[in-house]
Amino acid sequence: MQTDKLGTTEPLPAHGVVLHTWGLAGDSILTLDADTSKLHSVSNLMGAKPRETTRKLSAAQVAKLVEVANAAWIEEPTGPGPFLTDIREDLIVVDGSEAFYVTGSPLGADEEQKGRPAAGRAVAALVAALR
Repeated sequence: MQTDKLGTTEPLPAHGVVLHTWGLAGDSILTLDADTSKLHSVSNLMGAKPRETTRKLSAAQVAKLVEVANAAWIEEPTGPGPFLTDIREDLIVVDGSEAFYVTGSPLGADEEQKGRPAAGRAVAALVAALR
């Protein structure tokens, strides 16, 4: 179960992706439930009221996001990733009874493409899908 910043609790999706990000300004949880094709976001940023958004995605959008997240699952790290002291990103990919988890500060790769470039692409795709 995950608890969002609005005080509600919801189970992790049986199939999907969760992205939890932290920074100096606050945190957010973005959940893709592949079974319902819904993208749910809760953000708790300093100076703003907590915000909750749910968006229905097409089957093609969900398939693309799951594909990008699964690429992060099978990715072999190419070295240490970038490190910023005040940023943390957690990516969780859930597929039935199996799950994958990776964390970074932030996730992704440095300028020389060392780190986890596929995980960075998954983070970027999930954030872009919310817009």
